[in-house]
Amino acid sequence: MIRQLHSGDCISAFGMRTTYWGKRIYTYYAAYGTEYDFCKFYGCTTDNCFGIIMIFNATMTIWSQNEPDETFSEELSSFILMHSPQRIEAPFHISANLKIGSQYHTKQRFLFKMVTDKSFMVSDLCVEKKPNLDKVYEILKESFDDTTDYGLWLTDTSHRRRRNLTTLYLFEKSTTATVIFEDESFAFIGQIATLKAHRGHGGARKLLYYIACALEEKDKTGYLFAYPERKSFYEEIGFECVEEDYIIIKNENQSDLPNDFADYREY
Repeated sequence: MIRQLHSGDCISAFGMRTTYWGKRIYTYYAAYGTEYDFCKFYGCTTDNCFGIIMIFNATMTIWSQNEPDETFSEELSSFILMHSPQRIEAPFHISANLKIGSQYHTKQRFLFKMVTDKSFMVSDLCVEKKPNLDKVYEILKESFDDTTDYGLWLTDTSHRRRRNLTTLYLFEKSTTATVIFEDESFAFIGQIATLKAHRGHGGARKLLYYIACALEEKDKTGYLFAYPERKSFYEEIGFECVEEDYIIIKNENQSDLPNDFADYREY
């Protein structure tokens, strides 16, 4: 059975804060609670399995400690098709058992563990830790085709920054990266981008090393996801690939986009 959660008792359970997906759900609960329509939480319970589902705008994130049974997978698949999110993030043992047909395809990504390199250390004067959000969005919009709508991005980012749940960095007014959430010894970094006119000068490398050092001082380790086209860059700068992952994306035009979901489930 899947039911909406109006209390944070299940969401704040320590057990879910051991994986990326659980940490992500927990930190969004810390930011918004259970009272907003754009950020909803659900519990999925069967005789042998329990999971938490978060729908934040058009993205669904799923966590479960257990290996899903057939009932869990069927109910979750029906729930996904009913809500039709644009993106789904879930651990492989859950996503590989989904039955959502040709409406979705998968994209491979790799989880990297950040390392420090103090030979690339830059001055604090070069890095803004509370940059102008319009400037950050300008860089993101130029760098990513699927950048979130400005209003949605601004509302979420400013809300979580006011609550010290996220930190944005801007290096030499041309490269940005965001610590999207932190939890105990773990920090997840995303939205890494450089203005086209400033690429090729090591800005992203220097900023990421800077962030890695800042996290190390707090006894935390940074992690980030990279798509295959960026994997070689992170390997080159010494980051450690620790896990292979897949994100599930809704097909905008089923006749144009590949349906590799069946292949993915058999992987």
